[in-house]
Amino acid sequence: MAQNMVTVNGVRVASTSSQPTHISIHIHQESVLSQLLKAAGSLKRFLSQPKARTSKEQLALAVMQIVLGVVSCTLGVSLSFGPRTELRVLGCAFWAGSVAIAAGTGAAVHERCRGKLLGCVSGLLTLAGIAAAVAAVVFSVRSIIWQNND
Repeated sequence: MAQNMVTVNGVRVASTSSQPTHISIHIHQESVLSQLLKAAGSLKRFLSQPKARTSKEQLALAVMQIVLGVVSCTLGVSLSFGPRTELRVLGCAFWAGSVAIAAGTGAAVHERCRGKLLGCVSGLLTLAGIAAAVAAVVFSVRSIIWQNND
């Protein structure tokens, strides 16, 4: 009988089988793609969890939007008493303030009466308020630059 010697982890093992020895080694390693997909799934679950804002905080933000809109409209009234400028003609403060008041009101209504449609409308009004504020700042800076050049 033939004796086969195998070394496993530094230990020599002798086998005396009449059959030829067959060793199968299977190494399984998870692919990078499957790991990436698992990570993307956990990120999606993390991002889809509802935020931990209470209704009091949301309502306070809505009231602040309304207050900022009123302040902007008040600024527009004070500018209308001044000399005739491009800023006065455009009425940036009025329309930016009006959109901010509408966005704050929409957010407050959404906070009181939850609904998917009201949430979308509130979000769109908030985006419109941001766009109106940026446009008002751009027009104001442009008006100030033109006045200084005259």
